[in-house]
Amino acid sequence: MIRRRFDDVRAPALVLSWLVAACAGDDAGSGGTSAAASATASATASATASTDTSTDASTSDPSTSGSSASATATATTSSSASTTGAESTGASAGSTTIDPTSTSGTTTGGATGPDPDDPALECGSPYCFNVINRCAFPLWIHAENNDKVVLEPDLTLLQPAEWQQYPVPAEWPAGRINAYYADPMSSPESHDKVEVTLTQGIMNYNITYVDYVSLPSEMRAVGPECQPSDDFDPAIGCYVPRDELLSSCPDDLLAGERCLSANLHCADGANKDTPYCHALDAEIDACVADHPDTCGVAGLLGDRTPQVYGCAGYFDSQPPNCMPASVDCHQEGNKWCAALNRGMLGDPDSAETRQYYTKAPYNTYAKWVHEVCPGIYAFAYDDYPANANQSGFRACKAPRLDVVFCPVG
Repeated sequence: MIRRRFDDVRAPALVLSWLVAACAGDDAGSGGTSAAASATASATASATASTDTSTDASTSDPSTSGSSASATATATTSSSASTTGAESTGASAGSTTIDPTSTSGTTTGGATGPDPDDPALECGSPYCFNVINRCAFPLWIHAENNDKVVLEPDLTLLQPAEWQQYPVPAEWPAGRINAYYADPMSSPESHDKVEVTLTQGIMNYNITYVDYVSLPSEMRAVGPECQPSDDFDPAIGCYVPRDELLSSCPDDLLAGERCLSANLHCADGANKDTPYCHALDAEIDACVADHPDTCGVAGLLGDRTPQVYGCAGYFDSQPPNCMPASVDCHQEGNKWCAALNRGMLGDPDSAETRQYYTKAPYNTYAKWVHEVCPGIYAFAYDDYPANANQSGFRACKAPRLDVVFCPVG
């Protein structure tokens, strides 16, 4: 496990010892479920989809892991002892095999970070994640999946221009890599995240701004079978300076250092009666009237604008693959959720993205996300239809994934 500065200057040694207490998840509000399985290049991407658009839960908050760092290290190695990285040094599984403050093998990159081709980023043994901090402030890193497998070293503090390599089990489904820009013990909401599932050697990964935007980021899988081509770019990212990103947050959605989604904004009781949180009511009524066999269920359930923003109620499209539509079967809820958020009620199956957000009313937060960070998830069913490529999912066979927070500062 490696922590290095980009400019060959060793950071002072820092030992983090956390006693983690159980508490509730960090965010509330997003009720939608992703339909990502239909959008990814691999059938295995459906494992990632289980968390891609849900509100942050236990995988986002280190205080919910309910175990010490040593316990989580044991959990990590139990998933796949052969891929913990211990083999490369002969150390026991789960132990820290490289001094984080060592200057041995320090990358030759500059202050903006190493190039993806820099050999310093190569995995000690498959598989690994490299987390790079290009923000102007420190970040605490916490990576955990739905099975409570925490990557070690947990809660690493990365100063600006530092990076950390994490050995990863061969199977690490439905995981999140969280970057906290304030002490996660005292400010558990002060973070942003990216999502990844590693299974059968395939990296399935995406950036999600379904709940809010706080840190721009970039993800890139690296390996011989994950090369750029006319049809595929392994990199997905938001390439806007963080200050510029937050200053452009629309419609009074900025809350501290987070630009809240329309869904999260309207989940606040103080906002529920505002015009913003009823902006799509008339369009919902039109959907109910024009499509009674499917969208009509939304009328029976009394769904209004907040349910569209969050792809909740009828618009959650649950359970999957049921029919016909009823109060217990929300068939095509995903389609109508996407159409109403984009102002595309008249052409819900269109993949012509240039038409999206051109006819008001629509979800102004989602429009903004796609303007400043094209192709990144902005609401729960932003992956409908799959050929619109609005969700930012990537999937390819690779031993390594690089994650950069604040890729352009």
